[in-house]
Amino acid sequence: MQRPRPAGAGQARLVVVPLSLAEELAGEAWIEADGADAVIVIGDSGDPGQLEALRALAGSGDVYYLPGRLDDPFIVEKASEAATVIEGRIVEAGGVRLAGVGGREPLMNIARLSSLAKRVDVLASYHPARGVFDRSRLGVGAGLWELAGLAEKLGTAVVISLNYGAGCLEAGGRLYAGLGAGRCAAVIEAGDGYRCRVRCSR
Repeated sequence: MQRPRPAGAGQARLVVVPLSLAEELAGEAWIEADGADAVIVIGDSGDPGQLEALRALAGSGDVYYLPGRLDDPFIVEKASEAATVIEGRIVEAGGVRLAGVGGREPLMNIARLSSLAKRVDVLASYHPARGVFDRSRLGVGAGLWELAGLAEKLGTAVVISLNYGAGCLEAGGRLYAGLGAGRCAAVIEAGDGYRCRVRCSR
């Protein structure tokens, strides 16, 4: 799946993995083949031991961590020793501007990012935007309207979400990548446009 990118923007390769799969995926050839400019890890773990996987991924590029709904302050503090925490922040990552909406206080993160009023290329989120990859196991739409509004306001090209659906989809002039509730990883390539690949564990 491809979406156009502004002229003059450089090449970048972002790898996005759920914390629950980080250790398993650290040695995968499809992730490491060309190296990664940035690795984005979206958490949702009560196990501090999984944070070691962040250190293993660090050899693939700069590592950014987005806390999940179950990540307490201790987990986030430990994660910050191995990665840059992007919850409610905008950072330059692998030649693109990246922002994060975590699972702990998503509406607060959205309000903060909205107040910064900067353009964001890639928006990583624990929760999906309303209407895209947002069908819960109960079959109801569980996405956030506010996230969709934030992506629009910031001119975001790519939105990545941990929950619920999996795959790549273009909707409303924006590219979406879903990590299937932590079962999948994604590679986002930025060059002349944005390209997305998602692969799920068995």
